[in-house]
Amino acid sequence: MTFSLPIAMPEISRPFSAGREIIIDSFAGGGGASTGIEMALGRSPDVAINHDPEAVALHAANHPGTRHFCKSVYAVDPADVAAGRPVGLLWASPDCRHFSEASGGRSIKSAQVRDLGWSVVQYAQRIRPRVIIVENVRQYRTWGPLDASGVPIADRQGETYRRWLAALRREGYRVETRLLNTADYGAPTNRVRLFVIARRDGLPVVWPSPSHGVGPTPHRTLFDCIDWTIPCRPIHGREKPLVPATLRRIDNGLRRYVLETECPVWVPVDVPPGCRAAGYLVKLRGTCADGQRLDRPAPTITAGGNHLRLVVVILTPDGAAQEIRSRLLTPRELFTAQGFPADYVIEGPGISRRSQLARCGNSVPPPVAAALVAANCADMAILREAAE
Repeated sequence: MTFSLPIAMPEISRPFSAGREIIIDSFAGGGGASTGIEMALGRSPDVAINHDPEAVALHAANHPGTRHFCKSVYAVDPADVAAGRPVGLLWASPDCRHFSEASGGRSIKSAQVRDLGWSVVQYAQRIRPRVIIVENVRQYRTWGPLDASGVPIADRQGETYRRWLAALRREGYRVETRLLNTADYGAPTNRVRLFVIARRDGLPVVWPSPSHGVGPTPHRTLFDCIDWTIPCRPIHGREKPLVPATLRRIDNGLRRYVLETECPVWVPVDVPPGCRAAGYLVKLRGTCADGQRLDRPAPTITAGGNHLRLVVVILTPDGAAQEIRSRLLTPRELFTAQGFPADYVIEGPGISRRSQLARCGNSVPPPVAAALVAANCADMAILREAAE
């Protein structure tokens, strides 16, 4: 299934069904939260908002029945979004670039981007969604004022975040917050995020119990996300050699996860007679210098995406490394690790690999969105509407 990118992404108009609350996905991106909503309720959001034409095109390919606003949230009137209908759920994932650890501690000078969370309060004031769910990086809790140079004031960290929560409560919402690891809800990636749930219908906020990693259901693993039919190339003898830092990380991982462990992860690749192949993951950025095993959830996937490298080691019967092969994980493998379904559309004319990686790394893993929406918004499911 492919799609073409229009030159300018228009709004896609669709009449709302009579007599039902609508669902809005603000900062919709490539559609992770929307896909989770669909998993939970059997219906996509009625409205999705994002300023990026490529993100909107990707979202529209997977949620064609949704009305799309390809605009900044600052340019969209909540009343136009609701179009006079009651709003059952607003999902919002404001831009996290200025709070994420991935920013590397650089100066933060765009107050407009940092303040995107206030649009959630505006929606609460103007169209009063019954339930609001907000997702962001855990550092979002440090949201505070900036100094004259655009750098956060250290002793005022969290001041704006607390005012933001208080503003929602003043609008009559019961507000609760938690940090959740998406791996605990069925996504094969370790991704700890802040979730804020606010509701004004008098019902309690419900935090779903983990479905994976407890009891008989283990966490899903990176191993099952990898397409083992894609070959890896030898790390030596390449036309463009791997950089020394990458080779050092591969060597560190080789010792830790293959040569010095009694239980390497064996992988299903073609090898010479009498040989076996073991695999592990190398993370090319951050503090995880020697990667990780493949029988664990993937590490957090960032908007860069291509910082994860698969390594396959061919071993002779005596356990010595005969050959080392490696490749970057593909966008499809990364989307799978993020918890997207296998048929989720990510390819198409005008969608570059870089764009795919950005959409994936910035997305909400659908399984955790599904768990939160099912726990708090089950009465919005399409099956209930059909029965009525």
